Amino acid sequence: MAPMMTSLRCVAQRPAQGCSLLRRKWVLLSRGLSSAGTGGDSGGGGDGADFGVRVWGHGTKGQLGIESEKLPNKETLMGRLGREKATSTPTPLPGFEASGARTVSCGSEFTALVTTEGKLLTVGTNSKKGLLGLGIVDGRNRHKMTEVPALKGVDVVSVACGEQHSVAVDSEGVAYSWGSGGSRWDGAGALGLGNLEDEKFLVSSPTEITTLSGVGAKVDKVSAGGSHTAFLTTDGEVWTCGRGEYGLCGNGGTEDQLTPAPLEAFEEHIIVDVQAGHAFALALTSEGEVLGWGRNDQGQLGLGGGLTMDVYAAEVLPRTIDALVDEKVVSIGAGYNHASAVTESGKLYMWGMKRSLEPEWMSALDGQRVVYAACGKWYTSAITDTGALYTIGSGGTYCLGNGTGGKSQTRNQPESVKPLSRVEVAHITCGASHTAALIRPRPREG
Repeated sequence: MAPMMTSLRCVAQRPAQGCSLLRRKWVLLSRGLSSAGTGGDSGGGGDGADFGVRVWGHGTKGQLGIESEKLPNKETLMGRLGREKATSTPTPLPGFEASGARTVSCGSEFTALVTTEGKLLTVGTNSKKGLLGLGIVDGRNRHKMTEVPALKGVDVVSVACGEQHSVAVDSEGVAYSWGSGGSRWDGAGALGLGNLEDEKFLVSSPTEITTLSGVGAKVDKVSAGGSHTAFLTTDGEVWTCGRGEYGLCGNGGTEDQLTPAPLEAFEEHIIVDVQAGHAFALALTSEGEVLGWGRNDQGQLGLGGGLTMDVYAAEVLPRTIDALVDEKVVSIGAGYNHASAVTESGKLYMWGMKRSLEPEWMSALDGQRVVYAACGKWYTSAITDTGALYTIGSGGTYCLGNGTGGKSQTRNQPESVKPLSRVEVAHITCGASHTAALIRPRPREG
């Protein structure tokens, strides 16, 4: 699809709907959104943020930033490619034990971190898909954070890692992408660079997404999914690009979208957050409504459906999750085939994985006020207003963070991550089978 090289529309032409550009900006500012939004999303803190980092989960490919033999309480397990090392013990990231990190994001088998100085570092597998953005494709695993050469001197404020690609945003709202954008056969466009040549679907260095910057669209937040990307601009507009199957771009069609284009469906809404999952996406409005689009075979859109659900179930246009209309949602999360929502009152709802086709309240957290949640492949992490972390899901991911892993440790209700009880968790990002948390010291009592 050709790029839409028109200027951003000011929706003030429809005053009855109250969506003027001025109101959009006021709503975004009033919610405290910065250039660094919230995991693959561009989450963490904005300017002045300074956190330590804890990591845990699978680490054989280097995604934890620690030599796998040096992982505490490590366990050896049989993975897809042989023996793998993993730990379910939250471990300090070397060089960022107590401070130095602005934000961090986990992809499939790689991790990206932005320092307080605005440097972008990556670690993990540097497969043929150029996942680390280092400008070389050598198939080697990196176990130590390495600065991305192409963005040296650029003030990076946020980064979002998807399954096979990543997007970084600088302090001017310019977005850069790298990794795998797909292929002619499996669908393409996640990088938003618009080149049809096969080799351009594999980009080993961060490259500016000129379709956005060329029309003056400044990116406030980005979320990278399985084979698609969603951008939220400072004007509250949502732009998407990527694979068209299942309606991943939310534009009513199923054609691949090689460059970002704004979603017409959101002209009547002010969007304050976007989250891209494996094959679906969610958006949060300023009124606290949640809309979803894309694949729905596991109930990941939260629309219900019962026996009508099948492997082809999908929504090509954003649809409101009716089960949440009586709640004001303040945070959303999208994982592999499940999703989450946090309400203003501090309730955590989850759905998907063919377990819940509509949002289900996590009653085990009654009495706790949840403020944020993130979804991985088979697990979810939630942060409370006291900085406590709770996890739920498959123990086989080694991402529950309580020191032991394996399927026997699977949890069907959220449980507190006790190894992190002495620090405050400020942000959490969930990869396929590894996790990173931004932490800070707990204030001394008295």
